[in-house]
Amino acid sequence: MSGTNSRKTALSGLMGLGATAGCIAGVLSLAQSAQATLIHEYSFNTATINASSGAYTTPDSIGGASYAATIMGTGAVSGGQVDLSNNNVQSGAAGLAYVSLPLSALPTTSPTVSFEQWFAASYDYQSGTSGVVYPWNRAMDFNNDTLATSSDAEAVSPKGTSGEYLYTALDNGGGGSRTAMTGGGYTAESGVTDYTDGWLTKPSSTGAPVTHMIAVVIDQTATTAAPDGTITYYIDGVAKGSANLTSANEWTAIAPTFTNAWLGRSAFGTDGVFNGTMDEFRIYNNALSANQVAADFAAGPNTVLTPEPASLAMIGLAGASLLLMRRRRAAV
Repeated sequence: MSGTNSRKTALSGLMGLGATAGCIAGVLSLAQSAQATLIHEYSFNTATINASSGAYTTPDSIGGASYAATIMGTGAVSGGQVDLSNNNVQSGAAGLAYVSLPLSALPTTSPTVSFEQWFAASYDYQSGTSGVVYPWNRAMDFNNDTLATSSDAEAVSPKGTSGEYLYTALDNGGGGSRTAMTGGGYTAESGVTDYTDGWLTKPSSTGAPVTHMIAVVIDQTATTAAPDGTITYYIDGVAKGSANLTSANEWTAIAPTFTNAWLGRSAFGTDGVFNGTMDEFRIYNNALSANQVAADFAAGPNTVLTPEPASLAMIGLAGASLLLMRRRRAAV
């Protein structure tokens, strides 16, 4: 009888160890998943000059120097921001101040991706201050355009019925802002236009720039409303709407074709150019929830709410260790 109990105790201990091992594996998997969430963070705290090109680069806080962004033209890093001064110019002009992200920073094969961006525009197109006459100024524009410094992109891809891009325009020329993506030019865009917040280049009542946070969440797995997923637009932590994607407009279909990943410049040469400061730009390889976007807005730039991957792993392993200790005690 005692031998039977010993065998049962040993078997129970082995089963417990197996369950604990499974728990540890699950915890590590969860930690790795969390690690893969925020994959790139450009905080614009420092800039280093490239000796060969003469251009300034700013590091990626997550991915490191290999994913550094290039500050183009007269752009400059100061006080934890990148200053992009472009008064009354079009995107096709030469010498523009904007940020060029490395294409390798874009998770082109992920069916879910999110972008968050903090900025303060220094002009107001709608009221005509500062002599600005060009709307459709960009917060971001990822595209496969070959515009270079042409003064007019009306007949150049992706203006017509071809071309792939994703953009957020702070002023759509009609009193609102818009985010959209397409695999077939502007006539096939899937996008959201918001008028409730007006144009996001609008200053405060005192004329001072207003800091905003926008987020764009692309989720090809959100197939309840549409078989190819959705794109959702957020302003200052609040969802402004979602649009259904088509198979041609899916992120994984268009992102691999991009040849430019710009902050502050449009792919269309006649569009305006961002004029102001940017605090931070983040890239996630998952679809942020409405609560996560709201929490990030409340926390502000330079504050990442997700625990560090190493911390998550340590917490998980600590929990697994406690479970293992309890099982060992129970087996004694």
